[in-house]
Amino acid sequence: MGIRIIWDDAAKTIIRHVFEGNWTIEDYYNLISEHQKQLAELKHPVAVINDLRQSGPIPAGIGSAIKYAARKAPAIEEIKFVVGSDRSVKTLIDLINVTAGSDVTDLIYVSTIEEAYALIAEHRAKTRQDDAEPGGSLLQKAVDPHHETDGP
Repeated sequence: MGIRIIWDDAAKTIIRHVFEGNWTIEDYYNLISEHQKQLAELKHPVAVINDLRQSGPIPAGIGSAIKYAARKAPAIEEIKFVVGSDRSVKTLIDLINVTAGSDVTDLIYVSTIEEAYALIAEHRAKTRQDDAEPGGSLLQKAVDPHHETDGP
């Protein structure tokens, strides 16, 4: 089967990676490349949902690919989720973070797409509140390096 990319909204603010059946390391690297290409066209923050509800087993050797993906992550990625994974996926990511000596990838694990949507809405409401503060949010500064502030 493989991995598909779909947009969950017309405004392209939520991208979903749908892992289906058995997929390979090559499929994952192709996902990274296509993900970067699609986000390169955008200037606004994007939430990322990795949907593993229909995934087969995680391929051996995925650790290096995950580290690569984390290094290549576009700055406009605002919040990232894993939906429907078993405990082994979280353990794998935790192990990758420990061996790398830092949080290579910061993911939120949820059981349902609806849970991810609710957390995205909550995150965006908080971000809008932070944007109202002098100087704007850190996310805005990361997305737009020319963002001007009134403060120091």
